Amino acid sequence: FLKALKKGSASLVILGDAVHCEDQGKLAEMDSSMLIMDLIFKLKVRFPQQVFYLRGNHDSFSEDIGKQGVPQGLLWEKALIKKRGKAYRDEMARFYKSLPYIAHSNNFIACHAGPPIRSSSRQELINIRSDKKLMREITNNRVRRHNSPTGYFKKEVKNLRKYFKLDLETPVIVGHTPLTNDDTLWERVGDIDNHYVIYGSDDQWVGVIAQVGDRVYPFRYPTEKLIPLINAIES
Repeated sequence: FLKALKKGSASLVILGDAVHCEDQGKLAEMDSSMLIMDLIFKLKVRFPQQVFYLRGNHDSFSEDIGKQGVPQGLLWEKALIKKRGKAYRDEMARFYKSLPYIAHSNNFIACHAGPPIRSSSRQELINIRSDKKLMREITNNRVRRHNSPTGYFKKEVKNLRKYFKLDLETPVIVGHTPLTNDDTLWERVGDIDNHYVIYGSDDQWVGVIAQVGDRVYPFRYPTEKLIPLINAIES
């Protein structure tokens, strides 16, 4: 993928929530979050027209962001100030505010968590920053399951395609919701055709949806060490 970026024949869309470790006992650890953001920023600087990052619910310093009682949003801000300084923290906050929420082409549509439950429109989604409730839905919604009965389902996925005048078969790709503890990519989620969930916190595997020609395909790759990968990207 890095070679394809260098050739100019590929683009990379990251679905947000690159920060905050999910491993038990490491929820307060923030060094790995800094490393992954270093990689993302270096990719964005090197390939500004090809690399895109969508906003997730953890892309924030909010006190509401946490897991199992660990205030990860506040700890993330504190760690950045301690290691990088207040100016760096301020630039990270500015980065978060500038992030897009949805990416689409004729071949896919993607967001961090899921389509809105309530009726919306393309224009409302373009102007999403004026609607906090809509921002929250795009970054927090989960597919409807027994433990999430108010989540989105087939109708909402269909509507999302309709808002952007996409074919009914257009793949809808999201992250946010792990469906099991031992995998990183799921197809036909919730019995919704052409719907994929990618969840990238596994330390052994990473899921990727890649477009080849006019179609997209799911792939799973072994993870790589971050520091050599960061160093392999020319400034």
